[in-house]
Amino acid sequence: MSHSIDSQISPIAGLGEPEAFLRVYIANRPPLSPYDQLDHLRVLESGEIADIVAKTGNHWRKIFNLYAKLAFFLDSLAAKSKVGQLPDNGQIGSGQNRRSQDSTWQNYRDHTLLQRGSGQALLFSAPVLSTHAVHIIMGKQHAQSLSVMTWFDDWEIINPDFSVSRQGRMVLCPYFDYRQLSNQKLDLLVQLVTSL
Repeated sequence: MSHSIDSQISPIAGLGEPEAFLRVYIANRPPLSPYDQLDHLRVLESGEIADIVAKTGNHWRKIFNLYAKLAFFLDSLAAKSKVGQLPDNGQIGSGQNRRSQDSTWQNYRDHTLLQRGSGQALLFSAPVLSTHAVHIIMGKQHAQSLSVMTWFDDWEIINPDFSVSRQGRMVLCPYFDYRQLSNQKLDLLVQLVTSL
């Protein structure tokens, strides 16, 4: 069975840009107003991630840090890429919109992640597939609750932690937590995203 791309009609709720190239799906939300009730996509402002972390704690710090590392590494690869699979046109991470102060992933998190021009989204809703985006489902339980493994016939199990559907441009990966998504696993996630 194949899930139709660009055919779903459902609300998109989360943080980031509507036309994001890099879309990460998470089962929970920051337990803080207005994020806990969002029914639309909201672009973050500078300093907003730090505010969320200060008010919600370590759990969300890890999620934003790992997303920032992923996007920063993808951006760095895109900036170095002249030819090949990585577009150097702002589609991965923030690409050409990347700001000069983003020399580290920490600066990237604070000044670019999920903000206007980033090309990213952290979504609390079910995937609305797009032919131009890469979709990352965070955690096996969330993938099971969404039934994404039934959407496409070409799922390839890379190892117990990662699966990929090239047809759906979708990656199933561990939850964004340091114990589950170690640096080595993050490197593999970068490789899988760039292979799509």
